[in-house]
Amino acid sequence: MKLLVVTHSYYPSFQLGGPSRSIHLINRYLVRNGIKVMVISTNAGLRENEGIKFNKWNNIDGVDVKYFNTYGNKLYNVSPGMLIELYKKMDDSDLVHISPLWNFPCIVAGLISRLKKKKYVLSPRGTLNKESFNIKNSLLKKTYYKLLAERIVKGSSAIHFTSEDEMMNVTNYLELNQRSFVVPNGINLEEYKESPEPGNFKKKHELITCSKYILFMGRIHKKKGIDILIKAFKILNDKFKDIKLVIAGFDNDGYECVVREMVASLKLDNEVIFTGPLYKDEIKEAFTDAECFVLPSYSENFGMAVIEAMAMGCPVVVSNRVGIYDVIKKHDAGVVVEANETSLFQGICSLIDSSELRRELSERGKILVNDYYEIDKVAKKMIANYESLLQ
Repeated sequence: MKLLVVTHSYYPSFQLGGPSRSIHLINRYLVRNGIKVMVISTNAGLRENEGIKFNKWNNIDGVDVKYFNTYGNKLYNVSPGMLIELYKKMDDSDLVHISPLWNFPCIVAGLISRLKKKKYVLSPRGTLNKESFNIKNSLLKKTYYKLLAERIVKGSSAIHFTSEDEMMNVTNYLELNQRSFVVPNGINLEEYKESPEPGNFKKKHELITCSKYILFMGRIHKKKGIDILIKAFKILNDKFKDIKLVIAGFDNDGYECVVREMVASLKLDNEVIFTGPLYKDEIKEAFTDAECFVLPSYSENFGMAVIEAMAMGCPVVVSNRVGIYDVIKKHDAGVVVEANETSLFQGICSLIDSSELRRELSERGKILVNDYYEIDKVAKKMIANYESLLQ
């Protein structure tokens, strides 16, 4: 099988969120299972370096990838070179997989697929959730969807969702009735078998050397519910004087300034640590030393950092707007809360107050990740759906 993957940003770009990593990981395992994978993407979030060339084919872990320069503003940009390449490569593929929506690569890939009568799968990855429509540029998104994106969505051979929650949210909201399937993001458990020495992360950050901390890791974006977290942490800090909050991740659209202002207004400057983005071993060190990982999102189609935390044995607290909250709740593998400060405070407190609960959730979280999110199992599930579409 020859698979053409089209996406706005791709590994090793991390600034635009988790999909660039999760898409590449499953592509690697598709290749290992005999699928020929070509990726066409933009250079968003990347700098040309010795390992990556723009506008030329790169081989990354067995995956053929071509990154194109784009022209335009940050809100919307275009790439004539990509348009030409897509038109050519479409004929050399059995199936096209487009992810997510709201940008030039995915729209033109959908239009060309329809023009050439090529089967294509669409992965919205949170972009079609009701909350996503309403959280930012609501009128613009709804207009754009009706004028252009709707025909791409409804013309797809199937829609791929990363969680049952996302599938129900999107299909009900947009009244979709075409074929759809759920395959979650996966994780390479081999990378999480060895834990760093405890205390390494604390040693690097003076403010938390002698304190416990709770951890948020991800894009610093309005939809992540960081405002709820700050308010809940204020109550937590009044009760537990030795607790800090660590916020790790890329600033998204300047929202970090808003968060810092909130921290300052609540007089928490010495209690909240902003680390910026973390990489590789730093990520594992942060999970290892944390009392718990918190993701209180208003909208989240999956929650990649959640399964990374569980793989490291870090107990998790998630809102019931995080895509995999129902799986976590069903298997009692974490604390699920409402997306408000009171519920979040109570959820975090339940972990801070009980080392036994933290231990139990740590163990059940590891089991859940192994059973549901191990990457080879995920890749084989995706292949089965591809083959079914082509029959």
